[in-house]
Amino acid sequence: MTATNAPTTSTALYANAEGKPVVTRLPMPALRDDEILIKVMYAGVNPSDFRVLKFFDCRRRVMGHEFCGKVLESPGLAKSPFKAGDIVAGYVNGSNDRPERFGTQQEYISIPPAWAFEVPDNVPHPNVAGLPVVVQTANDAIFNRFKLPLPQDAKGPIEGTMVIWAGATCVGMSAIQLARASGVTSIIVTASPKRHEFLKKLGATHCFDYSDESTPARIKALVESAGDVPVWGFDALGTMTTPSPQTLLASSLPRSDRVKLVTVLLMPEEGFEPCIGARHYQTSFDLPNGDKVDIPPNMEAADRMWKALGWVMDHYGKEFQEIPVEVFKGTAEDALKEVEKVESTGRFGKLVLTLPWVTKE
Repeated sequence: MTATNAPTTSTALYANAEGKPVVTRLPMPALRDDEILIKVMYAGVNPSDFRVLKFFDCRRRVMGHEFCGKVLESPGLAKSPFKAGDIVAGYVNGSNDRPERFGTQQEYISIPPAWAFEVPDNVPHPNVAGLPVVVQTANDAIFNRFKLPLPQDAKGPIEGTMVIWAGATCVGMSAIQLARASGVTSIIVTASPKRHEFLKKLGATHCFDYSDESTPARIKALVESAGDVPVWGFDALGTMTTPSPQTLLASSLPRSDRVKLVTVLLMPEEGFEPCIGARHYQTSFDLPNGDKVDIPPNMEAADRMWKALGWVMDHYGKEFQEIPVEVFKGTAEDALKEVEKVESTGRFGKLVLTLPWVTKE
């Protein structure tokens, strides 16, 4: 399919003027010289798809942050490394005011070519659609915030302990494997007991039940038994429950200047630093209390993240094991219900939506 014979509308999962998620039809993205037109084949789902609507009052917004799709003919190809027919995946800007054409849970998107990468043959298309957000978020934590070596630069075991609260989240599963590839040999995680054996296969060395009230004290004792070594604490959940995962993680670790704390939540508690899945563009959010989150682009940090993502692509299914994926195929209306469930009830593994949507009879 080329841009000239593509449909004139794109069906989308959309937050309307009131911020309510609905299914709507939007005009096809206008062709631009600085962007590439993509037919979305699969769109990844993340808890943040709904959370940004609640916490950051996002309106008139197509939902979704990651995708796998086919490049179509468009003027922007002339200044890109891609050609029509290429299968690409990517991660788009998540700011409050992003244009409708960037949201990935719709049939066609138009994005800057720097936000996409060609999908290697060894990674299934549904799987790659669910990797950019979680892997890049973990990459920012491990290689930018914790400043650990990239997997391709690792030179053997690293002294220190990684503690990941919520190791069975997709970000947590990514972080376990990336930390191991970086050289970390002591990786402590919390998760439901039924996930412990799986997480050990990914590289976790010690697993604790997140719901056990004794877990923080037991983790702290284990960490302290290692002596005066670096400790990297990562909240891979980022919920605003009471007590929060940040509070539980901090209470699991000794007070020391050798302890570094990072959270996926953009509203970090004292002592924590936030991480984010994209550092190659400006990210801005309006907070409910009237404050504003502004994360400027950092191309050096972004470069490390893209290199780490490239390592994941090259080693997918081997040194980086597959994160469980559930592929949904159905109507846009039913897809919207599934997206909401991810935020409200959670799930193990990644939900990926198949596009185009199934049409109603």
